[in-house]
Amino acid sequence: MADLKSIGIPQQSLVKIGIYLVVILLVAYFGNMESRNKVARLDTEIARTKNEIRKQEFLYPVYMKLKGDFDRKVLTELELVQTVPMKQDEVDKATDMINRMATLSGLETTNIQPDPASLAEDPNQLLVNCEFSGEYADFREFLKRLGAVQYVKHIQQIVAQEAARGLMYTMKVRLAVLSSNATEPAPAAAQPAKKK
Repeated sequence: MADLKSIGIPQQSLVKIGIYLVVILLVAYFGNMESRNKVARLDTEIARTKNEIRKQEFLYPVYMKLKGDFDRKVLTELELVQTVPMKQDEVDKATDMINRMATLSGLETTNIQPDPASLAEDPNQLLVNCEFSGEYADFREFLKRLGAVQYVKHIQQIVAQEAARGLMYTMKVRLAVLSSNATEPAPAAAQPAKKK
């Protein structure tokens, strides 16, 4: 091996070169380790996502069957009542009533918002947008209570989504409203008693 002094490279420079090489090797080593860790984390995330997809593919038919059974049962259990329109000044009381029914059924009310513009389309119907969260059985109980209210004309567009507390339900309720230019039905006149 040739003598370093005979090559003419100062020993201090050789030390610096050695340090630089060690630093480069360490950076390359740890950089490679970080890349391998990222790939491993990515592989784990991909595997978790695949498992979640398989789980959803398995549970979705079960969910649809349960939902179908639930919908059919609710329709048979809802009370059929004669629709009686409410006065327009009673709308605030109606929204409070919907909120109380949701609370009694175990649901948490997120939003109950009447849509005054719906009266322009039909002055005898007021659309109320509702949003609740809770368990499926509690929502079923709420629908049964709501279906027994005389001025509830339609319950429509029910959408359920997963939420932190059970499911989140959005729905539209149409209330029968007595229009401002309509008159309340007068009571039937009493018939005179027949002479014996």
